[in-house]
Amino acid sequence: MSKRKKTSEKQVIYCGPSLKNVQQYSIYRGEPPEHVKKHMEKSAVVKELFVETEDFGRIRRNIKMQGTRENQLYLKALEYVKGVNN
Repeated sequence: MSKRKKTSEKQVIYCGPSLKNVQQYSIYRGEPPEHVKKHMEKSAVVKELFVETEDFGRIRRNIKMQGTRENQLYLKALEYVKGVNN
């Protein structure tokens, strides 16, 4: 029977709206790829919508609840997307 190695690399999931080359709910392990880093550098809002996988359920619920911090971040990310995806 084989044992699975535990990885010490942190996993994050992107909870914001889909961006150019970054789909909503994409999961990244360890260091994000360069195209993801570029979005994170351009927008602090986008960066905050990359959350640890264990927080995903709570963050996703809060995004849908009007007035929460996560909802406000998502709405601001939508504005960013309009400029990037055109």
